Amino acid sequence: MTWYASHIYAHPVPELVERVLAHRLLSRGAYRVDDLAGHEWPDPEYEHGLPPEGLLVIRELCGSPVDIPDQRSEKRWHTARNPIIPWEKLAGPPTIPVIHPPHLPVKSFGNLHLDARPDAYPPAPFLRFLKDLSLQTETRLIYYHHFSGAEMAAQQQFAWIFGPEERVYVAHQNLRVYTPDGQVRERPRGFLLELTMAHLGLSLTKYFGPYTPYFALHTRRFAWDQYKL
Repeated sequence: MTWYASHIYAHPVPELVERVLAHRLLSRGAYRVDDLAGHEWPDPEYEHGLPPEGLLVIRELCGSPVDIPDQRSEKRWHTARNPIIPWEKLAGPPTIPVIHPPHLPVKSFGNLHLDARPDAYPPAPFLRFLKDLSLQTETRLIYYHHFSGAEMAAQQQFAWIFGPEERVYVAHQNLRVYTPDGQVRERPRGFLLELTMAHLGLSLTKYFGPYTPYFALHTRRFAWDQYKL
């Protein structure tokens, strides 16, 4: 699996695709994954499908490389492989409210570190941009982030869901769910990625590893070039 993924996921609704391709930044990282016929599955039990219309994916969205000098940072990882889309250059109307969890912790070797990677926290203007895009196109939009290292001993996961059931999923010791009305609840069972993709009608319930379901789009050798828009 990849060390980092910082993606937008959505159904490829024509109006949304049109706006993305017309946007000078989003168009750089726009892909439409409509079949997985050529994917090399490690084992038949890992196989999963896609929503009937496929997925619109925009990658990778995070802060600019100059923000963090650490060569091992997420920004350096992405830039070595493909250009990033800097989230500080995307801003929505300041009047749009967004859910703002206090922490996006890293679980590392059994311990929870609340502010281990503050640079990974999406800025509010960027989140407002995504919510505005979801509202304007009447499309469910997801921003998903995954970090793992030390053979999954260190891990950070969170996802913003924009649409009819707006919420934020954050991996704590249990899965924590934040809603617009300020409620916070915990789920002792369930994988964050599984619940996130269920909002787009994608089931990842066939195989589960010790930490997360297998997801073809999160493998390092996924053939992104063949899906570029």
